[in-house]
Amino acid sequence: MSDSFTTLWTNDRCKSLKQYHQEGRVLDILFGGPHTSEPSFRRAAVKPGDYVYPVRVYQGILYLIARMRVMEILPLQEYIERYPDVFKGCDHSPWPSVTFDNYLKLHPEIRYLAPTCTDEVVLGVEGTPIRLDRKFPSEFVEALRFRSQRRERGLKHIQNGRIKNVIGLQGIFRLSAESAEAFAQLLAN
Repeated sequence: MSDSFTTLWTNDRCKSLKQYHQEGRVLDILFGGPHTSEPSFRRAAVKPGDYVYPVRVYQGILYLIARMRVMEILPLQEYIERYPDVFKGCDHSPWPSVTFDNYLKLHPEIRYLAPTCTDEVVLGVEGTPIRLDRKFPSEFVEALRFRSQRRERGLKHIQNGRIKNVIGLQGIFRLSAESAEAFAQLLAN
């Protein structure tokens, strides 16, 4: 059975994707790393078949950016070796992070997908177009639930249906079944 996860995209990431006209691009790849601004999908226990929903909070409102079904998660080095055509024209280095950084210098339009240190690549299928205008109703924000091995939790720092602090969304978190269904329904509308 597949799970659904959220990952928070900062407003700076969203500003970058707007700057490079990436709205409408189908989400088919994500990058993970060791920092909260680009967290590890493997550490969050994301696996092939799962869904990932990038979200953002702007002026206290929760937005659903896109959805992607995970096909495979690769270490960065393996991705570079397996897809040499992607890296055609950029300087290669013995260090995958340097090769990847050289690639991003040639393709600044996708920097929003990998804002910091990258060490894993999430290849996806069934991606939806990236949009920044898909708002969740305030009553949904209050009912939003995440689940771990031990328990379920809601978001803290909510006032009148608005998120006052994003700390509870920073990282990659597994949605409860009910919240995952609400995400899928919002995407379908």
